[in-house]
Amino acid sequence: MIRVYRLHGGTARPDGLSWTTIDPRMLDDPRRRLGLPEANTAEFLTIGEMTDDTGVLRRLALPLDGNPGGAPELLIPSPATQVVVIEIRKMGIEGDADANGR
Repeated sequence: MIRVYRLHGGTARPDGLSWTTIDPRMLDDPRRRLGLPEANTAEFLTIGEMTDDTGVLRRLALPLDGNPGGAPELLIPSPATQVVVIEIRKMGIEGDADANGR
């Protein structure tokens, strides 16, 4: 199994196709490095384990909405069946908290 991460919020859903193998909390500017669209508010971080890599495309994140991208990206065709969610955390300026605000 491979540990995977997804930032989401706004119109970006937790079960979207774009994931990364790098913990976004370790990046200086995850929005830029992950090439997130403006519609993705990155309020939440989903942490999971990819259990099936069938059809997964590995690439570097593409530039989007002025963000250069470049971090590792996995395009997972069916995250609902290919990723086991371990945790969803609410992200914040003061650090992060879990989805219950702790």
